[in-house]
Formats: sequence, C-alpha cells, structure tokens
Amino acid sequence: LISMSVHQSMHLARLNLDLVKNLQEVKNLSEQNLKQERSIREAEVHRARLQTENERKTAELEKARALQVSLLPADLPELKGYDLHAEMMTATEVGGDYYDYITQKNGTLTWALGDATGHGAEAGFIAAMTKTLFSSIAPEYSAPESMRKMSAHLKSSGIKGKFMCLALLNIQGRKISWCSAGIPPAMIYRAETGEVEYLESKGMPLGTALNYRYQELKAELNKGDLLIAFTDGLQEQRNQQKEQFGLEGIQKCLMKCWNKSAAETAEALKECLNGWKGSEPQDDDVSIICVKSV
Repeated sequence: LISMSVHQSMHLARLNLDLVKNLQEVKNLSEQNLKQERSIREAEVHRARLQTENERKTAELEKARALQVSLLPADLPELKGYDLHAEMMTATEVGGDYYDYITQKNGTLTWALGDATGHGAEAGFIAAMTKTLFSSIAPEYSAPESMRKMSAHLKSSGIKGKFMCLALLNIQGRKISWCSAGIPPAMIYRAETGEVEYLESKGMPLGTALNYRYQELKAELNKGDLLIAFTDGLQEQRNQQKEQFGLEGIQKCLMKCWNKSAAETAEALKECLNGWKGSEPQDDDVSIICVKSV
C-alpha cells in the first residue's frame, strides 16, 4: 500500500508538472497570438491612415494642378508673319511654371514666361499673382519698367522666400525685345547663317529687390528665323548619369529641327528631352515658347 501510495503521488506530481508546463505554453502562445493580432491591427490602421493621407495629398495636388493649368491662356495668339506656339509639360509635383500673352494697342504682342520658386500651392499662388500683375501693368509700361513694378508688388505682398523668375518677349513687326529676370537665355536660330544666337538678359527674380534696373535686349527676326524661350526645367533635366541636358543639348536639338513649324519644334524639343532623360522622372515643369518668322 505504501509503495502504491508513493507511486500515485509521484504520478500526480508529474501530471501537475505537465499541466503547469502546458498551461505556461498555452499562455505563451496566447500572448504571441495577441501580439500578432495587435501588430496586424496596428499595421491595418497605419495603412488606412497612409491611404487617407495619400488621398488627401492627391486631392490637393489635383487642385493645385487645376489652378496651374487655369492660369494658361485658352488659345494661342495670331500674329501676321509669324507661326507661334506655347505649351507646358508638367512634372509629377506641381511647380510654378506659367506663360501668358497680351496684344497691346500698337499691335505689339507681349509674351510672359515665368517660373515661381518652389513647388505646390505656394508656387501656384505666386504664379496667379504674377498673371494679374502682368495683365494690368504690361500694357501700360515698357518691359523693364513693368518688371520693376511687378517685382515691387510681389516684394510688398508679404510672402517671404518665394520669388518669380520671369521674362517678357515683345514682338512688333520684325523687331523683338527680351527682358529677363532669372529665365534662361532665349535662343534664335538664324536661317541664313545656320548659327544660334543667345539673348541673355540677366536680372534678379521678381520679388527680391525694389527699384532693380532690368535690362532689355533688342533684335530682329528675318524670314525663316526661329526663336525659342523656355524655363529652366528644360536645361536642368538630368539623365541616368545625373548629367544636365544643358543649353548645349537644347542648341543641338534646335539645329536639327529649326525648319519645322513652331508646334513641331516644341514636339521635337520634347522628344530630345525624353530621349535624354530616359527612365528618369521629369524633375521640374517645362514651358516652351516657339516663335517662327514666316
């Protein structure tokens, strides 16, 4: 009896130990399952938050993009003796590119080509202000004076750290003038000589200084000549080797397509740019104005 009692006691002790061990394993597994479930729930909540944030940013991006496009003229101007074209290629992130035109009382056609610093809604707001200033000031004043007044208005607006690079191109008959504030030099392909001239009018971006004296360059366009003006997104586009397209790349392309129409020239420039960048994303908005003397 004593032997059986000892045996039963030892058996019960082993059963208790196994039970405690099993209970501990169940507890550990339960804790692991709870941790996994919490991690899964937290990941789901995080994904939901990211999706909501992405949807919000996408909606804001579309609104900014719509504002940017609305600033562009619905139609292109017509001018006797010229074939004209302008367009903008937008990058993934909304920039501040802008172009516009007015026809003055004396028959002069004035193009505005702009690029606000930065991206997003603030850049779009600067471009919208510039459009209003251009429409109200440019018809009344010379290009340098218009730039000075527009710069003063932007500087006094209270928006800090945001500026507008802008160029004004006047066309009257065969005479043109170019006044730039931070826009890359315009290029003229001379049909008679096959050479390319640069109109490089250097000036500080609008909104940086008061009473800055902007420079105006003058030239003439003969039959067959082609002028292109563009924002810096064209020349600064990088390829897979992180090299910029540059003014040299633009000039090489221009010399191959100079005999095309204004619209075809813009298309050729886009093709050259796309060939250069390859699979690289477009870094910045690109705006192009083509003026072909016919």
